[in-house]
Amino acid sequence: RTNPNLLQSLQGTAPGVTIISRPGKTPSINVLGRGNLGTSAPLYVIDGAISSAETFANLDPNAIETVSILKDAASAAIYGSRAAYGVVLVTTKQGGQEGFKVDYSGLVGFKRQTSKPQVVSSEWEAILTNEAYENAGKTAPISEEAIELMRNGSQPDLYPNTDWWDLVFNDNVINTSHTLSLSGSSGKTSYFTSIGYAYDDAFRIGESTDRYNVNANLSSQLKPWLKIRTNIKYTEFNMD
Repeated sequence: RTNPNLLQSLQGTAPGVTIISRPGKTPSINVLGRGNLGTSAPLYVIDGAISSAETFANLDPNAIETVSILKDAASAAIYGSRAAYGVVLVTTKQGGQEGFKVDYSGLVGFKRQTSKPQVVSSEWEAILTNEAYENAGKTAPISEEAIELMRNGSQPDLYPNTDWWDLVFNDNVINTSHTLSLSGSSGKTSYFTSIGYAYDDAFRIGESTDRYNVNANLSSQLKPWLKIRTNIKYTEFNMD
């Protein structure tokens, strides 16, 4: 899926798996429902190493080979009690072909608000408030002079007419991601290296995120019975 966000790419792909995302918090995956042991988060395993939800959420999707979600008792037999709420197993890409290969993946997209509240001006809010009071047999609380000041905007500090939704949120935002990878093999050694960048503009004005990813996998078959694998991953996530 062409999506710079890994969790959004997983939505709807596995039955019973819920993506939980709240503003200001690291998104997470719920596999086996809510628990009563203080947490219901699954165990995250990236290339054989125990990791965290934050590291998983900030992986570059273009550097991932497979994502498997384990729910059965077999996962508990391998990982123990840590796998009580499932296991998210991630395998990143490895170099496997002879020679040298260069890949580039780029995405530029736009997001638009599907709906936004329609609000009346402060002038009409005052007019309708007066009508409501008059219909209830009470005295209108807002004078005609105040309504006129709201209408002409001559004293915006005292009689404002602000559409806060328009002021705080953008109608259209942009997101982009770029990944450059180098892979190949020579003799008994194979390698895969990728550098990625992702930018996501938020609907709230002045908010955006930048993500930088570096991924390097090296595998060498030194002896028929000895194979060495090295994985290096670096992620930098900035939120403005």
